[in-house]
Amino acid sequence: MRMAEIIAGLSGVAYSARAAVNSIKNLAQAKRAVRRAFETQVTGEGFGFVEILATCPTNWKMSSTKANERIAKEMIPGFPLGVFKDVAKED
Repeated sequence: MRMAEIIAGLSGVAYSARAAVNSIKNLAQAKRAVRRAFETQVTGEGFGFVEILATCPTNWKMSSTKANERIAKEMIPGFPLGVFKDVAKED
């Protein structure tokens, strides 16, 4: 299920995004997304939601490097990263 897209369609939601933590670049974007989600709630704009794609090398039975590659090659194409709703940018 693409939860970020589903949540973005609900009323009362101010921010909805999907991020990943498989690379330094994606980790920085995830940090910004989580911060923005908290800001929307603290300022009273509405509900904030961030879906995060993360690895589980133990259950996947692979090295952390291979698990990060799997996120990039298999998960991100099916679950695209990005902001799906941000009421501050809709004005």
